[in-house]
Amino acid sequence: MINKTNVLHITVRADIGGGPEHVFRLISSNFERVKHFVAAPNNKPYFLKFKYAVGDSNCLEIPFRKFEIKVLFKLFHFVRSNNISIIHSHGKGAGIYGRLLSLLTGIRAIHTLHGFHIGDYNKIQKYLYISLERVLSIFTYKIIAVSEGEKNKIVQAGFCHEKKVVVIPNGVIIPKEKVRQSGFLQKPKKVISFSRFNYQKNTEMIVDICKLLKNLSIVNDFEFHIYGDGEDFSKIKKLISEENLDKIINLAGPDPDARNKLVDGFCYISTSRWEGLPISLLEAMAVGLPVIATNVVGNRDIIENYKDGFLFDSDNINEAARTLSELADSKDMWEKISSGAIKKVEENFGIKKMITKIEELYLS
Repeated sequence: MINKTNVLHITVRADIGGGPEHVFRLISSNFERVKHFVAAPNNKPYFLKFKYAVGDSNCLEIPFRKFEIKVLFKLFHFVRSNNISIIHSHGKGAGIYGRLLSLLTGIRAIHTLHGFHIGDYNKIQKYLYISLERVLSIFTYKIIAVSEGEKNKIVQAGFCHEKKVVVIPNGVIIPKEKVRQSGFLQKPKKVISFSRFNYQKNTEMIVDICKLLKNLSIVNDFEFHIYGDGEDFSKIKKLISEENLDKIINLAGPDPDARNKLVDGFCYISTSRWEGLPISLLEAMAVGLPVIATNVVGNRDIIENYKDGFLFDSDNINEAARTLSELADSKDMWEKISSGAIKKVEENFGIKKMITKIEELYLS
């Protein structure tokens, strides 16, 4: 019988998003020498998924995106009673719990940022956050960066010494089902996007792109389907209505089944201001759906422009609209990008490769 290492995953989000999906993929995968435990909020859809994957008794409920001292001690007792050997935190809020638990218990802490998210901070907020990370890094065994671009940002910000950062790219399950040729031929052409409707995801840029397509008299050639929710949802919905784009942009809301609709699309678009290594892009590329994305860290760590996807400057809606138009006019280009995307993900971003590297880190 193999002695297993007990790993506690901490996340302060269990709603729809790349971070919770990453945790779910980890705990659902076949680690030979690791047993998983989870601390997470009671949010849909992932809390029930976590409980199903690890068992009710191995799952602890904590508040959604909120730090509380009493919760820290609740986690402390959970760690002790379950003989936890590794604490793996996911995201900023969870990272505070994880590193403080390491300080209290002496147990190794591993932290995954899932994106260097300070783009909307003012100078004081940036200083306080970076200072906090520098202190917490003292109690961190390793920081996982999900891309080389994210690692460079962590090191440049002075979070910790470069030797403490290990790059393990996100991985996805390679699906058997791929996009169909009808994806190019469809009228109107279905453009898909997953969003959290916040400053980072910059969803209002899709509205600006549609306004430009409208001025070019080609907006009716496309139909945008945006899945997700967030604090800016109502604002974006109002903006769409004011611009008379209700028939062009469909806000589909949060949909746990959204990834299964990727095979029915013409292309995927990302307007993010920053990323870590977006799972949604990998999932789109894995089924052969061409991706048009902002040229930011995370996106450009995946995409080679005009080889397996498209990149455009994050402040250049003209470039984004032009790329959409070019892709719609060329079946050869669509097929080339689709094939290149599948090859890129299969060779570099399969989930087995990610699992192997993370298990090696746990047992090192």
